Amino acid sequence: MRCVWSLKGVRVVTPVERRFEWGYLFGALEVGGGASEFLYSPTVNKEADVHFLNQIAASDEDAMHVVIGDGAGFHHRDGGSELPANLKIITLPAYSPELNPVEKFWDIVKDTICNKAWPTQEALEENHMPILLS
Repeated sequence: MRCVWSLKGVRVVTPVERRFEWGYLFGALEVGGGASEFLYSPTVNKEADVHFLNQIAASDEDAMHVVIGDGAGFHHRDGGSELPANLKIITLPAYSPELNPVEKFWDIVKDTICNKAWPTQEALEENHMPILLS
């Protein structure tokens, strides 16, 4: 649910679902470039995170990749033995999403899918995943 603008005195009515299905989208954008990497996962945990970090590292094996992380419990910290050698992680201080450039992108994504009761998770994915993952 997101804020909705309306005329003064007009009450906005939006659909609400009390049942949820979850899907998780990992994303990384190249700052100052046009490259991006995304991974859709049915779960969010350390295994999915390391899979995504390996995907980033494999996108250009000759480059050093610097990933900005928000410090969530399922995100890896720099220096872990399971991380690729060509990847470094900068962990932001707690409660500082404004410092992470990808957060602006997530706001755009949320604005396109919010305030609509999708009949199924598959319907949401069919309408928006091809755009995000292309």
